Amino acid sequence: MWRLRSGIDPDAVRVTGPGGSAVDAVVAGGLLRVRDTSKVGVYEVHGGGLHARFAANLVSPRESEIAPRGTLDLADEAVGTKQASLAGRRELWRPLALVALLLLLGEWLAWSRRRTA
Repeated sequence: MWRLRSGIDPDAVRVTGPGGSAVDAVVAGGLLRVRDTSKVGVYEVHGGGLHARFAANLVSPRESEIAPRGTLDLADEAVGTKQASLAGRRELWRPLALVALLLLLGEWLAWSRRRTA
């Protein structure tokens, strides 16, 4: 189902699907709903000054889940996950930048004391 907020007249809406076939659309409460998006392709909405296009595909919800799973199903075997035991790389630029800043601060203090004395 595809939705669009719109204040158009329900009788003025015409939705064509892939191949030019008419598609069922309902306008209620300022919301346009295109219900039958079972074909893969581009759908066009026309009417009441509205010209919109949207694409539909038939991707399964399971394929769209991108969160890591606890197990991975391979053929007829389920493989579990393990926690990584190796530590990642440490970034050394922060401690080195702090050391460089402290050296610059010490040099500035030495320079400013010599100048005032």
